[in-house]
Amino acid sequence: MTMNRIEERIGIRRSLRRQRGQALPLGALGLLIMALAIIATMNLGQAVHEKIKLQNSADAAAYSLAAMEARAFNFIALTNRVQIVHYNSAMAYQSYLSYAGYCKAMIGTVRDLLEDLSLSIQTGTQFPYPANVPYLAITGYFKLIAKLAGFLFTIADNAYEVIHETAPLVVDALGAFNKASIWQMQFIRALQINAHLITGMQDFVKANDPTMTYTAKNQIYNIALNGALNSLEFRSAFDRAAGLNPFWLDAMIKGSGDLKDYADQDNDQVKSAQSIMTEIANASRSHENIFNRTMGGFDLTTVFVATVGGEKHGQTKLISKKETPEPEPKVEEMHKDKSNYLQGDTLASDDYLQAGFGVATAAIAWVLLFPNGIAKLGDGIVADTDGGKHYKYDHTGSGGAAPGGMSSVLILPPAQGSIANSVTKDGDSDHKWQGISSFFKFSPSAEKNADFNQPSTWIFLNKHHSAFQSGTGSGGRPWHYKFTWNNGGSYNDGKDKDGMGVGGGKYDGAVSLDTTIGGERSHFLLEGLNVISRGMVYYHRPGVWDEPPNFFNPFWRARLAPVGAKLMNVWERFLGSKIKSNSDSAMMRMVVNLVRNFISDVFLRTITAVMTH
Repeated sequence: MTMNRIEERIGIRRSLRRQRGQALPLGALGLLIMALAIIATMNLGQAVHEKIKLQNSADAAAYSLAAMEARAFNFIALTNRVQIVHYNSAMAYQSYLSYAGYCKAMIGTVRDLLEDLSLSIQTGTQFPYPANVPYLAITGYFKLIAKLAGFLFTIADNAYEVIHETAPLVVDALGAFNKASIWQMQFIRALQINAHLITGMQDFVKANDPTMTYTAKNQIYNIALNGALNSLEFRSAFDRAAGLNPFWLDAMIKGSGDLKDYADQDNDQVKSAQSIMTEIANASRSHENIFNRTMGGFDLTTVFVATVGGEKHGQTKLISKKETPEPEPKVEEMHKDKSNYLQGDTLASDDYLQAGFGVATAAIAWVLLFPNGIAKLGDGIVADTDGGKHYKYDHTGSGGAAPGGMSSVLILPPAQGSIANSVTKDGDSDHKWQGISSFFKFSPSAEKNADFNQPSTWIFLNKHHSAFQSGTGSGGRPWHYKFTWNNGGSYNDGKDKDGMGVGGGKYDGAVSLDTTIGGERSHFLLEGLNVISRGMVYYHRPGVWDEPPNFFNPFWRARLAPVGAKLMNVWERFLGSKIKSNSDSAMMRMVVNLVRNFISDVFLRTITAVMTH
């Protein structure tokens, strides 16, 4: 082998020796990239996991608050119906009393007619003989009939007195129970919601995520924001004109003022609220004896004077006394006026006979009643807080009819007296009624973009990264780390109170890599994870979507609702619709549509992602 070949082989070996280990930097760089990819994967996986947990907590809290409000609204609706039942019961008891007074008046009038017949027969006994013989023969018969009529009147009078002693007490008690108990139970039940409004549903959030304690970072912002949004929604659902608003701040500041305003019968808003309860109470009188007393009671009570008839009318309802003439003496006027039950400050009842007619005969004595001759005959009650009066039958007592009676009654032979007026002009004043009590009324809105004022429940949660990330060390997560290459520079460490180096550091001439998700350098609102959820309390009667929300039927429900739809409704309500209605310019409409499409297609689709990153 020549010297040249030997030197050539030695050069090749040296060259190969110099190239050995050149793959090591590439391998190290690849390992670094792989490590960073693993760290990013672990960080992203944990962040997604924590984000799902946090969103579930917000959804559960929003739905739970909506469910509690729906239950409170249903309780209010049921107790409002209890109030209506009590009003109907009061009407029923007063209708029994009114009809008992009517029967007393009818039987008493029959007795008065028979007494006048007896007087007529006694007049006939004074005729010369033999004309007086028939009268002498039947005198005993009519005396017996008159005594029998008096006995029946005594029974009717005693029955009336018993009912008169009990019915007004029951009516007053039912009104007092509504005024002293029902709305207080409603108020207490609705006031309990405030405990969750004040705390921002933090207890429910903590139950789903134990790291979200009251002392955790940024929880004060969660509580304040959730409490403010939900309080405004809850407060706006109630109409103060019907009673107290159960929102705690209104109850403390305006409570006594609301009750004072409700007692003001001249307040238009109070009148409107009370008229709603009045109309529902009048429209739901289930027992026919309350709203339609057209039975032929006159025929039953005038059997002793043969065929005398008429149109029997009567009903009981809530009316406004200020708009209605007092029922004396024509009690039927109380329910002929369609506009007289505006406020329901009076409980009125009447029973009367209209268009009385017929001819009554007994042997050779006749009683003739002309049409409308006994239109005054009846019984009327006006019960109110001032101790309303009862216009009732005023019988003449034994000894014959009193003078000054009904002008359209003719008795042959002529009687020595005349039929008494059957309704007193003054009456008694022991018929009290508490009136329409305060209650809770929903405050509806015709704005569909405002969800018809059906309240939403909002839960915004921020979870600080320190609650789900920790630094290196025993028990820590090594993929959360702050890599720093000083490179001759200096680093001003920015650690939190737990000593974890996550975000916040200042570098002077240094290069760093912070793998913290949700840190100071990667957050958009508050450090950590942010989520928002919306629930909604809505009213729906099955099969009837067009029934407006109200506090009289227990059909309130809860559901989760989209956040973006609410934000779009806010835009349409306050800006979009107003701009459209105030502009005829095609260019302006095009701009409005562009903005609307931007909000719908860009803003609403990215806001949750950007805000909650």
